[in-house]
Amino acid sequence: MSLLFTIAASSADYLISAPRIWLPRLVSLAVALVLTRLALRCSFRSYSQLVIRLVDSHTERKRASTTETYSLADVVGLRVVRTSRKGIREVTARFADGRRLSMNGVEEFERLEQELRSRLPANVTSTEAREPIDYDHPLFYVVFGLITGVAFTFAVRAMATLSQSGMKWATLAIACYSAILGAGVLLTRPLSQRYGAKSRFGDLALGLFALLAGILVAVRSFLS
Repeated sequence: MSLLFTIAASSADYLISAPRIWLPRLVSLAVALVLTRLALRCSFRSYSQLVIRLVDSHTERKRASTTETYSLADVVGLRVVRTSRKGIREVTARFADGRRLSMNGVEEFERLEQELRSRLPANVTSTEAREPIDYDHPLFYVVFGLITGVAFTFAVRAMATLSQSGMKWATLAIACYSAILGAGVLLTRPLSQRYGAKSRFGDLALGLFALLAGILVAVRSFLS
């Protein structure tokens, strides 16, 4: 809501001068945000069924009828991310075959982390990181939305002042960013890494969309 409010307020002159162009775009953004929130709610209901089991020699991740098994003897690295309040946000185990198992939102997280460390080989590399900001603060995303909305509006205003050549290079930069983001998602598979094999379709759909969108925008920019 703070994002929409800030964009609408900081682009009021655009809305007044060209309402047929800017109002539908703002409405489309609002609809997209609502649909995204609904999709997240459905995803969280599914993610809440995920179960992590720590057995003597392996870890099991079960979601619905799908069970994945990870041998603790194959772990080569462990990374723990803590919140600004020193709670555990995420634990990621890296395996010799390149796979990664990320765990977050686990009940009794401190106990799980301690039990996991005690069962890993002695040569496992362990690192810890702490978040610099309290992302769980109620006002964090409100402020984040305000900053993002202002930055978005200023970016649009800046692009409107560019020459044809400048606009072309700016479009290519956006296209490259989208393509790199899509390729990164396809390679790292952040959803399935955290929520199991059932999330592979989400990684594939998101990665391909960003990658193909970047390529399409780049091609159109070169041809124009």
